[in-house]
Amino acid sequence: QPLSARGGSLWVFIHQQLGQLSFLFRSGGTALNSAQSKFFQQLLLSFKVPEIERQVRRALRAGKCAVIGLQSTGEAADKAAQARSEAAGSSSQASLVSPAREAVEGLLAALSKQ
Repeated sequence: QPLSARGGSLWVFIHQQLGQLSFLFRSGGTALNSAQSKFFQQLLLSFKVPEIERQVRRALRAGKCAVIGLQSTGEAADKAAQARSEAAGSSSQASLVSPAREAVEGLLAALSKQ
């Protein structure tokens, strides 16, 4: 199953599971909608990376400079992952941070506080 379909299936599952919790939707489901939006923004961005790499390599081979503008550095997601790692008793992160995963985990953390 393609990554986009798995991502969609994940959010259908999350919505079905959380649909039973009426308090989530009193304010229009903003926590759920925000996390879902962040997740799919990051998923779509990840689909662009291979093409960006091809374009940059082509430009460099042609003797041109390539500049890539980042809309987000992922610093907030990195800090959130680090805080969760420290709260769990670990002093270091074992892997790279996935902003899409952080969107899901951030939603779950927000829900656990309600």
